[in-house]
Amino acid sequence: MAWIESHQSLGHHRKTLQAASTLHVDRHKLIGHLQVLWWWGLDNADSAGKLGQVGAGAIAEAAEWPGKDAGRFVQALLDAGFLERDQDGFSLHDWYDYAGKLNAARAKNRERMQNARAAHVARMSGARAPATVPNRTGPNQPDQPPPMGPPPNGAAHNSSTDCCPLAAKTQGAAHSVNCANYTPA
Repeated sequence: MAWIESHQSLGHHRKTLQAASTLHVDRHKLIGHLQVLWWWGLDNADSAGKLGQVGAGAIAEAAEWPGKDAGRFVQALLDAGFLERDQDGFSLHDWYDYAGKLNAARAKNRERMQNARAAHVARMSGARAPATVPNRTGPNQPDQPPPMGPPPNGAAHNSSTDCCPLAAKTQGAAHSVNCANYTPA
């Protein structure tokens, strides 16, 4: 869970008093809107507080300030010094001092976890031993001939090695005991 610093001096800080006066709101209400804006900033601002090319409406919505009054809200935050604007767009004032460290720690943690996962995969990839028995549920192997059926036209086998392709490999004797196609000559 992310968090952001909030100092006790914020309630009576000149910026808070100025913005609350401009917006004609209680300073506690303004502090609530600022906190919500800063929470949004944790996920949307870079480590320097840059918000990019977002408009006043998006900033007001992020702070849960009424959209119809977005321009006045953003201008009050600019005038008080809570927001800054340059050619790149809006940024949150002194963001790195309050939340940029958190974003830097998140990036460092993300890299640490990626390295740990990669090391775990490398350790585990050779840990599983190969199968020691054939997979009888697998497909037929292409280099093995299919079993030979009975001789055509009911003809009898002439020797102990022509009942099926395996008979020649086993020299007939041991094979003849288990082969259903075997007929003694």
